[in-house]
Amino acid sequence: MMQSYSIQTIPWMFRLLFVSFFLPPAIQTWLFIVCSILTVIMAIAYRIKLTLQECCLAGLLGVGYLFYLAYLPLTTPEMRYLLYQLLERKIALFCLPFVIPLLLKMSNNSFQSSLKWFVGANLLHGVCTNGLVFYQLLQHFTFSSIHHVTYRETFDKIGHIHPTYYGMFCCFSLVILLYDRSFKSLHYLALLSIHFLFILLLLLLSPKISLLIAGLIYLYYFLFVLSWKPIYKGALFAIACLSLLGLYFLLPSFQQRIDEVISFGMHPNTLMIDNSMQFRQLILQVDLNLLRQFWLWGLGPVQLQQHLDMTYLLMSKVTGMGFYSYNTHNEWLNQWLCFGLAGFLYFVGIFVIHLKKALQQRHFLYLFFIFILMLTCLTENILSRQSGILFMALFGSLFYFEGVREKKKGTGVG
Repeated sequence: MMQSYSIQTIPWMFRLLFVSFFLPPAIQTWLFIVCSILTVIMAIAYRIKLTLQECCLAGLLGVGYLFYLAYLPLTTPEMRYLLYQLLERKIALFCLPFVIPLLLKMSNNSFQSSLKWFVGANLLHGVCTNGLVFYQLLQHFTFSSIHHVTYRETFDKIGHIHPTYYGMFCCFSLVILLYDRSFKSLHYLALLSIHFLFILLLLLLSPKISLLIAGLIYLYYFLFVLSWKPIYKGALFAIACLSLLGLYFLLPSFQQRIDEVISFGMHPNTLMIDNSMQFRQLILQVDLNLLRQFWLWGLGPVQLQQHLDMTYLLMSKVTGMGFYSYNTHNEWLNQWLCFGLAGFLYFVGIFVIHLKKALQQRHFLYLFFIFILMLTCLTENILSRQSGILFMALFGSLFYFEGVREKKKGTGVG
């Protein structure tokens, strides 16, 4: 009886975990905690455990957390509370690689059968949140006068997801739509409508790196997967280009973001605070200046932000402009500046491990997931927010350990 109950529980645990990305952060946290504890309890009850090799692999994926622990004695007592906050926020990076293989071993079915819940929750969240954003902003602005910064900040406030992270989730949903079997049975008009809605949601927020990733995802599918005749492919490409051109004139936020890129290309050396591309260039220069000094040993996670705070404060006094303090906005550089060359090489190594396995298995969902993470890391500290930490830890562990369910098929629940 209990065994049958567990079989029914596990698919719902996958679904809850996938949906939780689009719930308020506090609810998301508790769902992950409850599901993790329940997984461990069931594993003990059914005497399911990890092999030594699986423990070593899980430890390899989660050892990055120990870099933060190592800086406890190196951080001044009055600043340790900041490190404790980081340790609390990033605990999933260490725990989930151990919890997820246990969950997979107790599952009769692949977690991929539940990925449609991630797509559905993503779409529902995007439609509802953007609807509320429009409702709020149109009380004070006309549609054409809404600035993209105002739009993005309002989306973040209402939806509890930073636009770049939501763009990352949208890109992953597009990959699932293209390559997951559960969507193959949908009528092509329904599938086309879902694709259009995701593209529209992306264009409304216009996180530039996510737009680039989405374009590359579709380009790969168009060139190497779609089996249409060249003449039909050409017609589809022309329709897509004309549609984007039309949306450029219809959506102010999308138009403003594209204009920023064009302006930056024409005047790359002009410091314009209103142009996010040029401001990103300034942030990159600050990061690289620090890297020249601390490339070998790094600064530590708390000390890094202190250096950045002081740098932007000094820039404010020198230039007379009110600069806020920013993080590195680049996870690759953030790992390097925090933990030195060793931390950077470990971070690169984790992606190499994932890429090697994804390529060996020719697993397109896995491969594009890593591809999305790697590119998003170029413009965002994805491990600085809970959504990014859980996204990498959960799906990275699920894809990496997916095979343990098949290897341990006879020992799983049911």
